[in-house]
Formats: sequence, structure tokens, C-alpha cells
Amino acid sequence: MVFGTVFSLLSPFLVFTLVPDSVAPWIVLALLVSRGRDPSTAVRRAVVALIALALSYHAGRTVLALAIGPSNLLGLVPTLLTALVVWSSVGVGFGLALRHVGRDDRTGRLVTAAAVGVVAGEVVLSSMLLSVVEPVHAALGAVVAGVVLALGCRTPRDVGTVLGAAVLFTVPGAVSSRLPFLLSAWLNTGEVPFVTAGFF
Repeated sequence: MVFGTVFSLLSPFLVFTLVPDSVAPWIVLALLVSRGRDPSTAVRRAVVALIALALSYHAGRTVLALAIGPSNLLGLVPTLLTALVVWSSVGVGFGLALRHVGRDDRTGRLVTAAAVGVVAGEVVLSSMLLSVVEPVHAALGAVVAGVVLALGCRTPRDVGTVLGAAVLFTVPGAVSSRLPFLLSAWLNTGEVPFVTAGFF
């Protein structure tokens, strides 16, 4: 909740960046709470953490909007409901997958590589679509990738192995990084408007 509140307070300064549309903060939070847990505990912790982040983020945004001037609080309800559905669903997948990060076996290294690939793929995709590397978004991706590597690798050799495998996950990672936002757009409008979902 502290994470979500801080993120909401920073949102006015991030409005012209791709950070609000990034899946990276959700990955690192789900990783921190689910790593090394059994499946049911990992899913429960990831879902609760992401819901808490969504609630605190939207609550903070609402408080800022009210402080600036009159705001349509009723308009927050569908947005909040959509966020709860999307991020609780994402939390299940993140919890089941990211709990393996840090394990000293093939599964642990592959999941770590996949997480890095999603973060890297998102940055690469945004750079291709905008024809420019957005600095704040790229910096966020680098920090999150560093956290994933630090938690998922035990030796320098593991880092090399994971980074090599992460290259293979970059393209599918770029696609999967947009899925939560496409699902959100579909729930809100009944359509999948690629031009407005995230930075598509």
C-alpha cells in the first residue's frame, strides 16, 4: 500500500512518461512477496499485494484529483473494479511463476529469464513504437531487471545464463507485457483498442 501511495503521488510527474503503463512495478512487487513460497501461499500473497497496490494507487490519484478541484468520484468505480479484476487475475499468474525465482535449478533460471525478458521486451517495444527510448521508462526497466537478477541468480555464471535466455523471451515478453492493459481495455469498452491500450 505504501508502494501504491508513493506511485500515485509521483503520477503527476510521470504523466508524460510510459511508467504508468509499465508492468515492471507489478512484477517486482509480486516477486518480492511470492518468491520461495508454496503455490497457494504465493498466489494468495501476490493477489493481495497487487490488489493493495491497485487500491492505494487509485485512492491516491483520487485524493490528488479532489485536492486540485471537483472530481467525478462515480467515474472511479468502473476503473477500480476493472483494476481489481485485472490485477487479481495477473496476481495468480505472477504468483505461480515468480515463486520459482531464486531456485537453483532449470525452472528457477528460466522463470528468472522470462521475467527479465518481459521487462526488457516492454522497453524495446515502446522504443520501436515511439522511435525513441523513453529515459524514465528505460531506467525503471533496468532497475526492475536488476532486482530480478539479484534475487534470481546465485553466481555470476547464473547471471550470464539468465541474460542469454532472457534474449529469447524478449519478443514474447513484449507481447505479454501488454496483456493486462489489453484486458483492462476490453473490460471497460468491450473492445480491444490497440491504439489506446498502454502505449500501443
